Amino acid sequence: MLINLIKKILPPEEKIFYSLFNESIELACQASSALSDIYETGISEEKMEHARLLKERSNELTHRLLEHLSATFITPFDREDIQTVAVFINKITKKIVRVIKNSYYYNLDGYNESLKQQSQLLVKITDELKTAVDQLKSTTKAKDITESGRRMHELENLMDAEIKTALEELFYNNHDAMTILKLGQLYRDLESVGESCGTLSDITLNIVLKNS
Repeated sequence: MLINLIKKILPPEEKIFYSLFNESIELACQASSALSDIYETGISEEKMEHARLLKERSNELTHRLLEHLSATFITPFDREDIQTVAVFINKITKKIVRVIKNSYYYNLDGYNESLKQQSQLLVKITDELKTAVDQLKSTTKAKDITESGRRMHELENLMDAEIKTALEELFYNNHDAMTILKLGQLYRDLESVGESCGTLSDITLNIVLKNS
């Protein structure tokens, strides 16, 4: 295929796109792990600073990748797709960091089991997303990326079910209005992160299939 021939003649520095993708998605994985740890062991100023640095590093990597993209004539796949993947990964990391910040500012009296379950599922989701992003390096592994997409949607469904149960518990039991507002927002924010991960998984699948 033409795309495979082009890849063979790309200058070595073009591998930087894949390297930056991997670094960026690793930050998203670290952010989800940090959130899960917070729900298990509690939050602190130190953990807040760690989250801030993850967001800052993610922004820097995205800026670096987009700068490289604007200065590069030949790319491993469509420029628009590279930009979309880079921006989406950064968006996911920033959304997770926002959940961490809200978890701190809401000053909840501990974190319930549902938040713990959702954050643990999010760790699995970002790990699966890391697998999907890594598949961008090979357009000959359409079967692998398809299988990754299937696992991602299974995890999404589990998280949706957990959030649905959490919302039912929140509104049907005797919680004060402020707790309902705070937890409801955290659940919606976590749902949004999961949806963004699923969307990016679909995007990587489409890129691999398009170039295979």
